[in-house]
Amino acid sequence: MVRAKGAKKGEWIHRVQKVPLPGMPDHEFQKLVCMRADASWLWNSLVDYHRWARLGLVPYFSMYDLAKQMTGMTHVLDLGLTTQSQNLIFQEFLGVCETARTNRKNAVSEGHTEGWKTCKYPWRQRRGGRDVHFDRRDCRYVNGGILFARAREINPKKPGKLKKRESLFAPFPAGIPKNTKVITIHYDLSEKRFYLIFKIAERLPSDVKDKVLPVKYAGIDLGQIRWAVIITEDGKGLNLKGRGFRTIHQGYAKNVAFRQSRIDRKKRGSSNRKKELQKKTHVIRTFHNRKMNFLHTNSRKVVNFLRIRKVNEVFVGDCRSVAQKESGKKQNQANSSWPIGDFFGMLSYKGKTDGISFQWHNERYSTRQCPDPYCRKHNRVKGRVYKCGECSLVAHRDAVGAWNILSFGMETCGAEPPRFSPDYTALENQKYRAPVALKGTKR
Repeated sequence: MVRAKGAKKGEWIHRVQKVPLPGMPDHEFQKLVCMRADASWLWNSLVDYHRWARLGLVPYFSMYDLAKQMTGMTHVLDLGLTTQSQNLIFQEFLGVCETARTNRKNAVSEGHTEGWKTCKYPWRQRRGGRDVHFDRRDCRYVNGGILFARAREINPKKPGKLKKRESLFAPFPAGIPKNTKVITIHYDLSEKRFYLIFKIAERLPSDVKDKVLPVKYAGIDLGQIRWAVIITEDGKGLNLKGRGFRTIHQGYAKNVAFRQSRIDRKKRGSSNRKKELQKKTHVIRTFHNRKMNFLHTNSRKVVNFLRIRKVNEVFVGDCRSVAQKESGKKQNQANSSWPIGDFFGMLSYKGKTDGISFQWHNERYSTRQCPDPYCRKHNRVKGRVYKCGECSLVAHRDAVGAWNILSFGMETCGAEPPRFSPDYTALENQKYRAPVALKGTKR
């Protein structure tokens, strides 16, 4: 989430809306192909120049230098991109470079002497075209579609003068959303279709940017069976189930394996193989849509729960290192497909509109340590129920984990954590949902 240009801190935020692009006429599609090729050429030129600059062969550049050199050279280079579209590519490229530079510094400061080598600057050459960005000022809605401006070209009939290229027209009856700043035509390789991505600026509510609310804390324990268990400092809790997503992923993995086995038995270039590839693409697209729906729905439930209880500081148990552990074949597959990074990102940008701050916090021993401040004994946990051998406390395992994460976070902030109440157990009747039996596969 970033602040809109020219806005004061805390007034504007950006959100992204991604929608499929309807079919285009052939002559309009050819214009889009040419623009994607021009964007690819510009990106590749920046990659080469940046490599030469790192080697000391050419002077280093800034955003201002790039824009100054390219402005007015569009017709000479025969590019179909407007000046604003070029500047957006410059900004994207320099943003990637800045991210790589920051990651390298962090890796060195943390003692990872070889870690900086994995933080690469842009190096890949885009041969088949890349996304095209359009400034809102270069787009307008006419006749049930969006008209994208293109750069001028040399007029062969009148040397020394430029003529206007034909604009790109994309049918889109829904129209341009309000407060759109940038429109991107994106091609999804996995789904093999085009999308329109709108970058929309939203103003924060006045109560978020003006009022100073008292700090209220909450802790979140993430898991695969219990997707998220949330506990506030006053003992209110929310439990979200995660077996549904695991079912979705297991069915997806079996479907993909089944489709790939059929693809391998088909002759390359045959019509039957193309049909199987289309079916596999459909499986991947369906899984992606179901996953995003699951993440968006649950993140919205969490934010609404915290907003109603006026919580503004949330500690989330940091379990990102789980995927790096060796836990067996089945558990490794489950850990690698656990989209906790995507879920945390959704929580962060959705909570920002309500003044809720999410931050990672170390969850080490959070499910083993007794939540009673006078006990604090570490116990081995079996199953979903926590039993303390010292003070005989009995509670739900994930509730204890969420409460300990809350306590640890409040201690680091200098606040005094409240006492744990064993009344909240986060227990609900659940049934294991197995994937639907697939033809040609065994459970």
